[in-house]
Amino acid sequence: MENLDSAINSLSDQQKRYDIALHFTGNDQDKAKRMVSNSYFDLVAVKGAFSSSSLYGAFIIFFNIDYARVDHTVFVVSPDYQLQSLVIKNDWKTLEKEILNSRTSSAASRINSDFSEKFKKGFSYSLGKDFARYLSKGDMTQIVHMIQRFMQESTELKRIEVSAEIQNLSSLQLELDSLTSNKISGKLNSRKDSEEETPEDSSSASSGPVAGQDGVRLVITSTIVLSPIKGKYISNIVEGDKIMVSMVENTPQVIEIAKAFNAYDSTSKKISAIPARVKSVEYVDGVGYKIFALIAKGIVAKIIEEESSIKIALDPASVVMNVDDSEKNGIGIPVIVGLVTAIVLLILFVVIVVL
Repeated sequence: MENLDSAINSLSDQQKRYDIALHFTGNDQDKAKRMVSNSYFDLVAVKGAFSSSSLYGAFIIFFNIDYARVDHTVFVVSPDYQLQSLVIKNDWKTLEKEILNSRTSSAASRINSDFSEKFKKGFSYSLGKDFARYLSKGDMTQIVHMIQRFMQESTELKRIEVSAEIQNLSSLQLELDSLTSNKISGKLNSRKDSEEETPEDSSSASSGPVAGQDGVRLVITSTIVLSPIKGKYISNIVEGDKIMVSMVENTPQVIEIAKAFNAYDSTSKKISAIPARVKSVEYVDGVGYKIFALIAKGIVAKIIEEESSIKIALDPASVVMNVDDSEKNGIGIPVIVGLVTAIVLLILFVVIVVL
C-alpha cells in the first residue's frame, strides 16, 4: 500500500518535529500538536529597517510572546546606503537570506554582533511585557517607537528612522528553517540516545515494545473493538489473530496512518477502526489484558483491557478467509452424515438379500 509506505517513511520526520515542539511548549501535548500542524504560533518576527546620519541597517527580531523575551535576532549594519533596498515585507526566511548576503566586511560583522547582543540582553522583562502587548494588538506605531527608543538609548546613534513589519511563526519553524538560530535538535538527539543507553529495570523490561528499539518506530495507545456476537473471547485471543483496533491518540503521525488505511474522516476528524495482527497477549493481575498488535511494519498498537468476559471484533477479511478455507479443505458434516446413512442402508440391503 503506497500511501501506508509514505506515511511510515514520514514518521521519523514527524516524530522529530513533535519532539522539538514538545521542547518549546514545555511538554504541553496539545500545544505541541497544534505547533506541528502550524496552528499555534508562539513567536513574532519583527522585520525592520533603520537609518541614521552615518549608518543603515536591517534586522529581524524573533520575539517570544508567551515568555515576553527576545529569542533570536539577525542584524546587518553598514554605512552602505544600499541596505535600504532590502524589502522588509518579504517573508522572514527570504529577508534572513538577504541580510546574510549583505554582511560583507569584518567591521560590519562586529557591529552586527553588537546590535544583536544589545537587543537580546537589553530587553528587560517589563520592557518585554509592553512589547508583547503591542505585538498582540498589532500596534505598529508603538512597536516602531519602542524599537527606535531602545536603539537610541543603547547605541550612540541619534535621529534614527525605523520602519517595521510583523509576521507570526513558531519556535518549531525557527528551529527548522532559520539559517542563523541556535539549534536544539542535536541536544534532543543526544538526550534520547542517553535515555536509550540507560539500562531498564525488570519492570520496564516486560512492558512490551518501545519506540526506537528493535525496529519499532511508533507505539500507539489503542483500544479494542467489541463484537458481542461474531467476536472472539479476549481470553481466547492468541498471537497471530487479526483483530480490529481503534487508535485513541490524535497526533499528526496517527492521522497520517489512519489516512493511509482510509480510516480518517476529515469532516468529523474521527478515526475509524483498523486491523492489526496480535504479537503478544498477557493477563496481568490488577491490570487486565495487555495486548500488543502490529498495525504495519514498525507501528505497534498497545492495548490495556480490564474486562475479561468480552468478545473482540476480528478483521472481517481474515474471518472470510478462514470460512473459505474450511469450505475448501473439509467435506462438511452434511456430507459425512449422508455417507454414513448410505453405508448403513447398503449393509441392510445386503443382509436382506442374503436372508
